[in-house]
Amino acid sequence: ASTFDDGSHDNCAIDSMRVRRMETCAGTAFPTATEWSNAVPVECCDIDGTVLVSLGVWDKSGNFNNCMVNVRVVDKVQPTIVCPPDLTIDCTDNTDDLSIFGNASLSGGNCNTAALGAASVTRNINNCGAGTIIRTWTLGTSSCSQTITVELSPTAILQVDPIPAEITVNCNDVDLGIYDVGTDLTFTSVGCQAIATNYTRTDFLGETGSCRKIIREWEVIDWCINPNALVDADGDGYEGPGYKKVTQVVQVMDTEGPVIFSNNNPAGAGPLVFSDFHVGQTSCLAEEVVLPSLYAIDNCSSGVLPVTVSGTIGSYVLADATPGTLTNVPVGTYTLFYAAEDGCGNRSVVEVQIVITDNVGPAMFCIDEITVNLGTSYVPGDAGGSID
Repeated sequence: ASTFDDGSHDNCAIDSMRVRRMETCAGTAFPTATEWSNAVPVECCDIDGTVLVSLGVWDKSGNFNNCMVNVRVVDKVQPTIVCPPDLTIDCTDNTDDLSIFGNASLSGGNCNTAALGAASVTRNINNCGAGTIIRTWTLGTSSCSQTITVELSPTAILQVDPIPAEITVNCNDVDLGIYDVGTDLTFTSVGCQAIATNYTRTDFLGETGSCRKIIREWEVIDWCINPNALVDADGDGYEGPGYKKVTQVVQVMDTEGPVIFSNNNPAGAGPLVFSDFHVGQTSCLAEEVVLPSLYAIDNCSSGVLPVTVSGTIGSYVLADATPGTLTNVPVGTYTLFYAAEDGCGNRSVVEVQIVITDNVGPAMFCIDEITVNLGTSYVPGDAGGSID
């Protein structure tokens, strides 16, 4: 009570001093605070408000007087900010909602009526998804921080979905163009890394057991842990870390032969006839015969296939020869066979007739004048005779 006294006195002698609150805040823990006592209680609900306190003084004769004191209640004991512990997480963890990693709280102080605002967040994450996230809470002049360290996955990142090491296809059922790209290689998980893929296709024709062999190769690199794209980055004699090679062999089968074309038209079942060949003016020989050049296209081969020619024409005996120029070929009709073969050994043959004709008439030479003697046997009125 003496705290509220500012020099109260009596003409004789003061017996005692008492104080009491004139009112209490809602939900008070001190229901007797309005009764006279040696002290008055104050509570957290009084902070930043004014409490009206009555100071009562009694003298030895029992006389009483009182005065009112306005008491302003403040809390000068600041609480301590308690941060959640620092953490190390994997780069695949979700960091959109950081509250899953804990929140700060207040500890100590008297009433802790101060409001702890949201944390400020500083993200220092590189392109590979690693780095730190710093959360800072501030109250007045005090602050504390939580550091979340984001690390690259410690396990193998390159989890490639398995594909068959070898498959066999029929080119009549599959468009081989689908193997020009390697988008069918997929990943179960790539973590949070920077993944690059290099794909190549290599074709080998006439392979044993198939018409064509396609070698498909993928090189997968994790730039984050293998920035130099090394096959054996850690020198242990094996692939990785950050490198993986995947190979698939496609065996291509074919049962259809190539189609032979002449003048951009597919050859039919009957023979192709080329008759624009004639002998010269002075001999019964075609001085120059340029054999027609045909070409072939196959459903399983890329580009144009060569076509060879076999058969006998004049003095020439051809066996899978390249069509070219022949000289001094006699008049006649000759049958040749043009053939094309694909990588699977399927062979197509077309019959071709070469017709060499003589369209030069005989050279005429006549005697300018001849005298015929009718002889002694001539009788006037006779029909005459003949001259060979």
